[in-house]
Amino acid sequence: HFYHSFITHFSKRINGKRCPKPSIQNLFYCFFIVMDRGFWAAFTIYPFTKMGNERMVEVVKQYGAERIMINSAADWGISDPLAVPKTAALMKQSGISMKDIELVTYRNAITAFAQSGQIDENDFVAIKDIDQTQKFESNSILRGGQQPRIDKNSIIIS
Repeated sequence: HFYHSFITHFSKRINGKRCPKPSIQNLFYCFFIVMDRGFWAAFTIYPFTKMGNERMVEVVKQYGAERIMINSAADWGISDPLAVPKTAALMKQSGISMKDIELVTYRNAITAFAQSGQIDENDFVAIKDIDQTQKFESNSILRGGQQPRIDKNSIIIS
């Protein structure tokens, strides 16, 4: 799925040549091309595919954490929305530094996407009040007759 989530969108053609069809060898062939040209590599971690968390740990151990980011999925196929924290735990267990773990699981994404000028890390750090009576562009997050919550500091989901 890395192939589809990254190579398909960002490097269908490199110097006029198409990346080969998905396979482990071709995934890394394209990965090297992308990295050698100074681009960012984003891996979606899926169970039972070309890029599970064990393989991702080996990528980081072998090639470092520079310009590499990971994400997880909760979609149509077999996926694990907790793939990022599970991969981070496996990285730590495998001896990868906390600095490199933070780069791969958070900092590199912030750095890459901040280049657009449309993301500010403070949006993620600042604690926001919860007021479900507020709407966004006339849309509510409430579903099925839920009553709005106005708990300012609650982390409880009910």
